[in-house]
Amino acid sequence: MNIGHPAQNSFKFGEIDPTFAGRFDTEFYNQGADTYKNFVTMLSTAALFRPGTVYVGNTEDSGYRTRLASMVKSSDTKFIIELGDGKTRVFKDHAHVTDVATSWSVADARTVCMEQVGNTLYCTHGDYATKRLTAVGTTVTWTVSDMVWTYNVTSGAASFEVAEHYPICLGHHNDRMYYGANNTNPQDFWASVVGEVSNITLGVTDDAGFNYRISSRDNRAIRWMQTHISGLMVGTYLGEGLLMDNAEGYVGPASPMKFRWVSEFGCSPLQGTPFDQRIMFVQQSLRALREFYPTADAYNSPALHYLAAHLFQSNIIDFAISREPWPMLWLVKADGKIALLSRSRETGVMAWSDIVTDGSFESVATIPGDNEDEVWVTVKRTVGGSTVRYVEYFKPFLETIQAAHHHVDCGVYVNHLSDVVADVIIQTPVAISAITRADPAVVTASGHSLSDGDIAYLDDVSGMAEVNGQLFTVTQSAGDVFALSGIDSTLYNTYISGGEAVIMPNIEVKTTTLLATLGWATGDHVRFTGLGGTTELNAFHYGLTSVGTSSFSIYTKTITHYTTWTAGGTMEKVVASVSGLAHLASEVVAVTVEGAFHASKTVAVSEVALDAYYNKIHIGKAFEGHIKSMNLNPILKATKATKVQVLLHNTLGGEVGQDEDDLESMIFRSGSEVASTAEWHTGAYVHHMVGDLSTETQLNIKQKQSLPMTVLAFAVREGVLGG
Repeated sequence: MNIGHPAQNSFKFGEIDPTFAGRFDTEFYNQGADTYKNFVTMLSTAALFRPGTVYVGNTEDSGYRTRLASMVKSSDTKFIIELGDGKTRVFKDHAHVTDVATSWSVADARTVCMEQVGNTLYCTHGDYATKRLTAVGTTVTWTVSDMVWTYNVTSGAASFEVAEHYPICLGHHNDRMYYGANNTNPQDFWASVVGEVSNITLGVTDDAGFNYRISSRDNRAIRWMQTHISGLMVGTYLGEGLLMDNAEGYVGPASPMKFRWVSEFGCSPLQGTPFDQRIMFVQQSLRALREFYPTADAYNSPALHYLAAHLFQSNIIDFAISREPWPMLWLVKADGKIALLSRSRETGVMAWSDIVTDGSFESVATIPGDNEDEVWVTVKRTVGGSTVRYVEYFKPFLETIQAAHHHVDCGVYVNHLSDVVADVIIQTPVAISAITRADPAVVTASGHSLSDGDIAYLDDVSGMAEVNGQLFTVTQSAGDVFALSGIDSTLYNTYISGGEAVIMPNIEVKTTTLLATLGWATGDHVRFTGLGGTTELNAFHYGLTSVGTSSFSIYTKTITHYTTWTAGGTMEKVVASVSGLAHLASEVVAVTVEGAFHASKTVAVSEVALDAYYNKIHIGKAFEGHIKSMNLNPILKATKATKVQVLLHNTLGGEVGQDEDDLESMIFRSGSEVASTAEWHTGAYVHHMVGDLSTETQLNIKQKQSLPMTVLAFAVREGVLGG
């Protein structure tokens, strides 16, 4: 494919601060964007429209902001915890499972320092006794208790049970727990005995506990401590220091201790986080992010926010790191937005994104998922005119199934179970040879198998058309005749010829899985695909009746001589309405079905009625994605109108143009295909740019339809180029 003169084939640097608008000689200008809202940069440097969030439940109380944290007990037992007002709530497998009483106020809970060792979270705060939150056994039982300390006062260890000596922060490094600072000794830290978290017995051997006071010329109150491959990193109010491991890789009282200051930027109380052999930390201003790492001849703490400093005009109030599908740092700000950094040293990606929603993000935490890390958030929203606060989590970024893409927030995802067809048994229609004009009407159909009480469907009758397409209850069945219960046909047209009758329900389907396991019941609808032989049923949905243990029947209400089922086929439950939406009552919501657009709906109490029956449904609050390029003229040096190709991958919908308020819809299907199920598009879309390009030209790409979009590049296809 000839994509012409390249304008931009990478979004490696994401959104760029406006003060860099004149730096068109740099790679971050040529690989960045003026606006990068709700798009994120992949390792390939392509721009991906972010996934949406799924509603889990309400926070503890909609009247105040709570805090999220995480605890990973094992590969299949992972928790998100919500720290509230005197209570900690526990979530597992996307559901709230239990509560434990804790003593922190909701305001103080935001600065509790946590460190996991084994199945326990150790929690410190300078105004509260140190707590232990422990996940017990294989269930969701949690316990909370005050730490029971062991120490020898005569050796100088503080009594951590005394209020003025409560540790402010802690960190686990080389099998010791380090407790940093208290309200009396803000520049001291204490190390536990090796392997004993609560034993602060001081001694002279290398496995004994010890106390260390940081020496400085100014206020270096300790705010957090974090393990690093070089030693224990200590974040303080006015600088960052490192308690360096010795040559054997540990620190102890019998070995010379070396503490050195590595930078002097100052740290916020937000706990520094290890990532890829580096420590990410928020500066004490709460408006800057840095990373610490050593090199062969120096220690470095470079800024990570400088390319998008305009995103940090509001304080950072929480942050977390996700590692899969690629490294991302999530910084929640007081303005309710998330500044998201996609980072990869391998591909050089350092791209900031502006993540917004219909509401305000307030906290974030991550846990490992099946294929990607799960990112959980608390969000303040307005629903029905009232302020609410919800717990939500982001769906995966790299979704390979079109219908599974989730691009709504605070949403629900309906994907009912499917099953493999085990057998299809079809009732064969019988020919009608006569119908009397009598009360009741009597039908002659040689060889029929109808019995009294059966339901018969009649159609294709010539003459007595009144019986066509109707269901009747059978009575007085004997030999080749049966009567239509309650039907007086004396005034009907005279029967002439033809017609067929079939017992209803006329098809029995046997399932591979027990219907109780599938959750299917009488009145539900299923859709068939891939049936061998009985292909007439494929792609249609039918209501279930006569539901048994592993079989059900369906009414097709047609006289069809179906071919015999041979093998294969799947069936899935489909619905025409979705409930469980009380959290969005009275709100207008976006809807996608089977991976395609559906008209927006308004939630009636807790339910949305759809336009037809579907299996894979996403419903929630819409959000918009927007990429606005840097000024293209310094790059293109174009002097007249030109065509631009936008190169897309797995994309549906979207808009493109120069004027962001008057954009062109990207349509990838011909008119004859519009009614069919949409399939995502990979390839180029050509947009005709207009007007004089001699001063300033910016390309806008938007996604408003809650559908997937990945932008690989955009490039000039034709035009007069100068320079």
